[in-house]
Amino acid sequence: MQTIYFNLTYIKNRLALRVRGASYGKNLEIFTSFLMQDVQRLKIGDNVLIGKQCNFYAGSGIKIGDNVMIGNNVSIISNDHEFKNKSRPMKLQHLHYEKTPVVIEDDVLMGDKAIILKKVRVSRGSIVGAGAVVTKNVPEYTIVGGNPAKIIGTR
Repeated sequence: MQTIYFNLTYIKNRLALRVRGASYGKNLEIFTSFLMQDVQRLKIGDNVLIGKQCNFYAGSGIKIGDNVMIGNNVSIISNDHEFKNKSRPMKLQHLHYEKTPVVIEDDVLMGDKAIILKKVRVSRGSIVGAGAVVTKNVPEYTIVGGNPAKIIGTR
């Protein structure tokens, strides 16, 4: 019975993405309770698993490669708020969209509660540790962790 529930959840979540204009490949698995904004700028490859309660803000674009595993409560944020005008409350300033999308290359593993910020590229075969806050590009086959994320090993 549990398998049927999960299969229906995956189908419902994939349909929600397709209707809103996201593109994705084969065998996408999305667990329940996700938040995705500007999904028309979201591109997801084949064999991707997205855990529970993930938040994707794709205003500047998010590209996720093939064979990627994304843990629970992961946030990928490709845009930012304007804050330069000190005479105007930040809440009333517009979102700032970058020209560079967030890119998650093939065969990447992201631990629970990781945060990937704007303009970051997580390269092929890398591992982002649980709770890491990634503010800079991650080289191939590297393991990063911490806040801000630092290289803690290779694979």
